[in-house]
Amino acid sequence: MTAAYVSFTVTALGLVVWPFASFVAIFIFDAPIRDAWDEAWRYALVLSVWGYPAFWGLGFAWLRSVLKRGGRGTALVRPCLVAWLPVLWVGANFVFVMR
Repeated sequence: MTAAYVSFTVTALGLVVWPFASFVAIFIFDAPIRDAWDEAWRYALVLSVWGYPAFWGLGFAWLRSVLKRGGRGTALVRPCLVAWLPVLWVGANFVFVMR
């Protein structure tokens, strides 16, 4: 339970810089688009940045409901993954795609 709260606290720090990141995300379309795959990838990246508060809120609401039902162990991992999904998506994009 404590690890889940630590996870959500860490991801909540991203909500502090989210307005700036949301504005900066529109500049990903400044570079020339190479093909349809590149355009779809950019839209997915921008939508993951813009949707970050929604992912965080859904994950936190899910965590609260799991904790109310007495969930333990791996039941707490899934709500944490929902909150980390946009962060992992953007991180994977910068590691594997944008070289």
